[in-house]
Amino acid sequence: STGLTGLPPHHQNRPHTSATAPAPIFSPEIVEMNAAMLLRFLKTNCTRENSTYLLHRRAGDANIQLFDISSISQLRQRKWIWWLALCSYRFACRLEQIQANVLSPRDKATRREYRKRQRSLLHNTLNLLEDLADMGGGKHETIAAAVSEHLADTYLWSDGADGDVIVSGSTTRDASKPTPWAASSQPYQNVTVDCLNKAHDHLTNGIKKMTPLLAKAKRDESSMEIEAVSMQLYGIHHKMINVCLRLAEHHLQNYFSSNLIHSLRTAARTLSDAASLLRPLRAFDFHPSQTEAESSSSSPTNNPSTTEPRVKSMYAKSIFLQYAWLWEYCGHFARSFAADELWRERGHTCGNDLLSLFREVDSTCSEVMKRCFRGAKWKPKTSVSMTSHGQVTLSSLSGIVVLPTAFEQIDESVLQKEGCHEAISTAKAILDRQTQIKRDERLVLVAAGICYGHAIDTYIFLAERCESEVAKDPMEGEASAAKLPSVRGVSKGGKNEKDGWNLVPLPSGAPVAPLLRQRLGDASNEIGKILLNEGRLVLSSNSPNTEGIGISSGSFGMSHVSAIMLASAQFWFMEGLKQFTAGQDLRNIALLRCNLCQCCKIRANANVILPGFNKGDSKECNSEVFLQEAVDHLVLAHETMGQRDSDPMTWDMVSEELAATLLVLGVRRRQSSKIGTTSAEPVMLQALRLTPGAEKAIVEPMERSCKIYESLGTAHAAHQAAAAHYQLALYFSRVWTCQRDESKTREKLAAAFKHFGLAHQYFFRSVYGNEPTFVVLSLDFSNLYSAVSGEECLSKALACCLDCRQAFSPTAVAAALERVDNSKNRNQSSDARAWFEKMTTLAENVEGRVSKLLLSLVKIEKDGGSASSKYKDMYRTVLTHKISPGNKKGDENDEEKTNSPYCDLPSSFPVYDLLESLTKRMSLTE
Repeated sequence: STGLTGLPPHHQNRPHTSATAPAPIFSPEIVEMNAAMLLRFLKTNCTRENSTYLLHRRAGDANIQLFDISSISQLRQRKWIWWLALCSYRFACRLEQIQANVLSPRDKATRREYRKRQRSLLHNTLNLLEDLADMGGGKHETIAAAVSEHLADTYLWSDGADGDVIVSGSTTRDASKPTPWAASSQPYQNVTVDCLNKAHDHLTNGIKKMTPLLAKAKRDESSMEIEAVSMQLYGIHHKMINVCLRLAEHHLQNYFSSNLIHSLRTAARTLSDAASLLRPLRAFDFHPSQTEAESSSSSPTNNPSTTEPRVKSMYAKSIFLQYAWLWEYCGHFARSFAADELWRERGHTCGNDLLSLFREVDSTCSEVMKRCFRGAKWKPKTSVSMTSHGQVTLSSLSGIVVLPTAFEQIDESVLQKEGCHEAISTAKAILDRQTQIKRDERLVLVAAGICYGHAIDTYIFLAERCESEVAKDPMEGEASAAKLPSVRGVSKGGKNEKDGWNLVPLPSGAPVAPLLRQRLGDASNEIGKILLNEGRLVLSSNSPNTEGIGISSGSFGMSHVSAIMLASAQFWFMEGLKQFTAGQDLRNIALLRCNLCQCCKIRANANVILPGFNKGDSKECNSEVFLQEAVDHLVLAHETMGQRDSDPMTWDMVSEELAATLLVLGVRRRQSSKIGTTSAEPVMLQALRLTPGAEKAIVEPMERSCKIYESLGTAHAAHQAAAAHYQLALYFSRVWTCQRDESKTREKLAAAFKHFGLAHQYFFRSVYGNEPTFVVLSLDFSNLYSAVSGEECLSKALACCLDCRQAFSPTAVAAALERVDNSKNRNQSSDARAWFEKMTTLAENVEGRVSKLLLSLVKIEKDGGSASSKYKDMYRTVLTHKISPGNKKGDENDEEKTNSPYCDLPSSFPVYDLLESLTKRMSLTE
């Protein structure tokens, strides 16, 4: 040590009177002289680099002593090393307090220097503690762990002083990619990956130092030491989990699959360890009677123990919140993998990697699940494992779900119990034979549903616990937060922000973010679409996965397998609908009801055995029930959206689907009625007349369909509206002859003419592409006119047949061949030949119809004594056409057609020349 002497003693205060001026308390000249002497003394003696000095003066002593601490520590004396380590630690803590409370956030240069000095002091503390341990002075695990935790905190600041904060626009993160909702509630939001990794390493070192100490305390059965060590370890574990989850969020954005899997595994294991640390405190005991007993037995004190029930509840809630975050990240990983192929290309991972991760997380955190739900006697409300009655778990991810009620209906109606089980096994076998990419997508999506369900259930559980506690004591939340030991986090502006369970910024009554429910609903919807598509393929025998699948017994068939898949698809759609409804996601509610409508339409349009089919029911009756259910889903979709302005595109899509379903329902009811045929021939028997209720059930859906299509105003809607008018015309053309009186007959006949006219008007303007439909429509319209007696009606019937001449023209043939060439169907030649065969048959029908009409008109012309021979000349033209040696028109471009794949097909139909000639004759005589 070095001494400095000669400093004058303190100036003594002297009494004074009012007549004299007060004496100064100190002399500025003396202070300035003493300061100059002290600075010269320090400059002369403090000459060693990277050394620590201590300036000391005893009370009342005029001498000052300077100690070289670094030289003292080199003497390997344990007391000096221990003293120096504690000094370094205290100086570092003091610097941390200055940064948090004194320095301005804008003073980045000073903060950077303080941060650098703080880390140096903390590293020096750890080195001195290690030297002390090597000298046999004890390991001092608690202090070393606290130093490591402080070192980790220096990397978790978010003030940007070290340039270790993510700046907007400076990161490679894809802003268009969705992130987990939990990422907005977690701490360390702006900390870089490098700083997170460094903090992770320091926290790991702290855990390693404390773990042996906890084991020793348990062996010694020291309850106080166990509690103290457990609480310190819990704080480190708490930060470690948040750091791992924040790292997982960065890895999700960059397809770092290996790092992501490692971060989630580490978070799960650390969470399990943190929960085990709270077990001795009985923090997971949520029984009300027990909590009240503990509250009454605890004595009030100014410094409450951390084992009080309220504080223990806070610890448990913080564990549950991190548990929810962990499952949400797992679900987001699964959903992202299923939707993005880059996980395979850049991440080099497969579905089995994800499934093994989720199963490990589930196994590791099983203790948390047990303590959370079973200990509190609380049943999950969202978990798909519960709603599926255990048919969907992480060990059973096929997605096939047949609920007990549905199973009983299938068993009672169609299948024996053994056959139903075999059909379920066959459905799973077919799904297992999908390609690896499709199979991985399905399995991972089901796993995503399970993960999101765990997260949502935990949020709901936390909300219910908070509500029950606030109901007992409104001040409990604030009091518990004040009594909870400090668990340091990082806020946007600095440090010491609580990162506990109460960070979820949700209003009362909405414990789960709509975004989280939307993602669970989206995953459920995608699973339902996969099963719906596979069920449709199995039903149509077009599924490549059914090859080689044998049926061991005759108790079921592929229609039953398809039924199982459709029932499972409907289950998943309903699960998604629950989540979208809870999250008030109107657009997705409407879209999902469209998918439910597709399920119902498949059940109605095919002989599929599903719950609801009974032995005594007819297929037609069940088809109408399913179609009506489909209509109800779409009507509810419109009611949910409220008005078109909320989402015009979705509204129009639902409207178009509703119109199509109503049209199918009306046609199906017409076909299943007494007059049920597709012919336009009128019904003559009065016994076949429908009741007003039955007639309304047929007409009303088709009229609603027409109105909806006409309101949409698109080209496709106009086409469908014309088709709906055609179907209404067919109905009225059948029933007008069996009405009870003349007024009803005229009403139905007028309706038939009206709808035929509207349909004919559209297809006459849009012949090309609709040639067969227009010809059939024209023939039916002609038949309606023919059913009414008189020359005028027969003449209009003939005009209807002549109007369809453009459908047989060379232009129509060329347009049809062009459409076939532009189609993606490989069997273009067969498609072209099928079209020609259909049109050839229709041409013969038109020619025969024209011949009969002209013959009837000739008879009327002859019987009436008319001087005109218009119809007679036209009939001669028809006869001449029939007896002509060659009706096929020669091609002018024979050389060009020789190189065409359709060289053997005609360029036009012979009936076109006949109809064109008759049209000219008819126009000349008018």
